[in-house]
Amino acid sequence: MSKFTFFALLSFPAFFLGKCDPGETPCIDPARVDTLAMCTREYRPVCGCDGKTYPNPCVAERHGLRSFVEGPCDPCIDPAQRNMQPCPDLYKPVCGCNGLTYPNACTARNAGLVSWFDGPCEGCFDKDRVDPDRGCPENWKPVCGCNGKTYGNICEAEKAGILSWHEGECP
Repeated sequence: MSKFTFFALLSFPAFFLGKCDPGETPCIDPARVDTLAMCTREYRPVCGCDGKTYPNPCVAERHGLRSFVEGPCDPCIDPAQRNMQPCPDLYKPVCGCNGLTYPNACTARNAGLVSWFDGPCEGCFDKDRVDPDRGCPENWKPVCGCNGKTYGNICEAEKAGILSWHEGECP
């Protein structure tokens, strides 16, 4: 085998075309589930490939997850919905629940978004609604504003003049 052939084999990920075995769950490996594993109570959240937030990597591994990323899951995105379906070359913008504009609904769906509305993400902020003197409760119920910024609660977002948001912290 030449050096080039060996390099080429290592450079490309392995995959095959077609559907997965219906009995196979690509995200969770039952053989990796270990209900007896001892994990610390350390809170270092990870987002599992199943769209659930786990308190730390050990707990995610104990549940048999094949993959996860650091940080809590974004409630606006469902990893199970992500796909690479071909999308039309059509510009009919939609505003995703994450505050980003996508060329069309198909591209938003491919990104795994759970909701969006027609039109670009303009009109996210209204300067006439800014009220720095508004009193807001100090409870932590974070919302992600359409501007991609996390606010402590809905009141804080409204106080800043934000017109739309979704529950949870921004990614």
